[in-house]
Amino acid sequence: MNTLRSTFGLSIEMILIGAAFLGAASAQDRRIAVYDFDSRTAEVALRGRVPQAFNLGHQASAQIMAKLVNSNTHFEVIERADIERILKEQGRKYDERFDPGSAAELGRLLNVDGIVLGEVTSANATVSDSNMKVFKKLMGAREAKAKVHIMARLISTQTGTIQVMQEADGEGTDPLASSLSGVSSESQGDIPSALSEALTKALAKAAASVSQAIITRAAALPPIQHPGAPLQNSASAGGGPPVAASGERLPVVNSVDGTKVYIEGGQELKISVGERYDVRTITKEITLSNGQKQPIRERVETVVIEDVQGALSIAHVEGGQPSRARPGDVLQKASSLPPLLQGPPPPPTRSSVPTRKFLPGNPQ
Repeated sequence: MNTLRSTFGLSIEMILIGAAFLGAASAQDRRIAVYDFDSRTAEVALRGRVPQAFNLGHQASAQIMAKLVNSNTHFEVIERADIERILKEQGRKYDERFDPGSAAELGRLLNVDGIVLGEVTSANATVSDSNMKVFKKLMGAREAKAKVHIMARLISTQTGTIQVMQEADGEGTDPLASSLSGVSSESQGDIPSALSEALTKALAKAAASVSQAIITRAAALPPIQHPGAPLQNSASAGGGPPVAASGERLPVVNSVDGTKVYIEGGQELKISVGERYDVRTITKEITLSNGQKQPIRERVETVVIEDVQGALSIAHVEGGQPSRARPGDVLQKASSLPPLLQGPPPPPTRSSVPTRKFLPGNPQ
């Protein structure tokens, strides 16, 4: 009976562990970029009181990053160094003055679902003295005190809207040396360090107050289309324009005139003269195992861009034949080489050469 109970108990335990593992594996991760907070105004009052290297804005963002990473929700967090590196690889420059209007574009470049940014609106740090009698002797004590106020926002890169706007105060203290007779024994160099420590503690408390709101809302962020995700159709994306796997809007066919194809999409989609695009049209719609319907788009032809006019482009069908494209078809960068670079057709294989049978009496 004990053996049965042990075996049964172990089986239950293994089932629970497996269920927990599957639950964790199936959880939807969120990728969040955290910008350094703007603290220029707040740091004016601290000049000369804390070390010059102490950056309130970076400290605030680091505290929130720690809360996101250590939360029960699955977050992948990228910080300023990673943001700068990714943007540099894309030929872009990091701008500390974040423009909410560029959230969608940055979301695509950084491959993130949301961006956290904010401001340390005020900060104050002082040293206070206090005296008290201990065994009829005067005890002097000093401590560094700090108070900060921060404001944080979470922006969805899919919709460009502010999902969270939260403010919080934080206070922190750090003791300095105390002594008898009311005379403190700390050195002058201890004061900036104590003030910095008090500010760090104050920022931690303020970050803890706003982080929970960010964590709760970030878990429900609409995900952008990460690389590897299927192409979305306007019908499956709530009536919006088609988007690529990276979340980028795709150009679409507006109309056709012989070999000419008129396209909605131009300079804003970085289309250039001479580029080749495959025209893809919906040929079938399948139902996935999760019940969602997914359109199948197949290539019908390749076109070459010959003119770009603002938000419109004009292309011609490669090869010169009349276009088979239809309004609403999407265009994606061509995956094949131009005909001139494709090389001659491969030589016929041995099996494709007709064989001649030689029979006795027939000439060879």
